[in-house]
Amino acid sequence: MKFIWTKSTLLGGKEDLITWGLGEPCSHFAIEFRDGSVFHSSLHGVELLTNKEFYGTRAKVFEIDYPYSRDMKIKEELNKFRQRKYDWKFFLWLVVVSIKRLVLKVPIPDKIKMHSISGILCTETIDLLPKKYHKDIDLDRATTPYKLYNLLRIKRG
Repeated sequence: MKFIWTKSTLLGGKEDLITWGLGEPCSHFAIEFRDGSVFHSSLHGVELLTNKEFYGTRAKVFEIDYPYSRDMKIKEELNKFRQRKYDWKFFLWLVVVSIKRLVLKVPIPDKIKMHSISGILCTETIDLLPKKYHKDIDLDRATTPYKLYNLLRIKRG
């Protein structure tokens, strides 16, 4: 199993709106399994796609590999979250902080407790995994995909 961070390739590899608005190198977080399937949350809600479908409009920026994970068992557990809604409340918050960052030069907050209970944003999918994958990480600090990457990278050393 791998944690992957991507950016959109819809604009020909140029900066997408999310990376531009946040000023960060990646705009999305997902979980890729050894069988080639990818679990993530997008505007369509929580999905399990083939890697061909997933990478059709995305390019990998970072990855953290968990080679000894029991990923097929984890995939089965995550499957029950498919079709859950997207976390539009948190997404709108990201839009507002991006505008503040661009216009008012206000930094993106390091912490937020605004995640909805019914919806799931891409970074929130990590909270669906067994705790050993995010133990000792304050997930309220994972306000953007890149902040999540840095929290996990630092934890792994």
